[in-house]
Amino acid sequence: PSGWDAFASQVPEALLMPLEEIDGVISPKAAHKLFELEHKFESALVGPGLSTDQPVKDFLHELFAHWTTPCVVDADAINCVTDEKLGPSKRPPMFAAKLSPVTRR
Repeated sequence: PSGWDAFASQVPEALLMPLEEIDGVISPKAAHKLFELEHKFESALVGPGLSTDQPVKDFLHELFAHWTTPCVVDADAINCVTDEKLGPSKRPPMFAAKLSPVTRR
């Protein structure tokens, strides 16, 4: 929510949805709300401003374990996705917005 106004003013066509937080970052439980709505999405953007805190990594682990919709993974989400914890079988169908270096650790 803290960056929503700035993002919305630059990308007015984007749909933003409030998701559960814990200690100021997205909660792993937020993935379940996205699963309920995934059938309505053609694509998703994951990453800008998420942080690399443990709850975010847990959220992404949960999300990408079941997510099937194509998504753009950017910024902090790239750092989390390349984490060993997510492993190759847990990565989503994606287009990386930052192609250099995608496999950064």
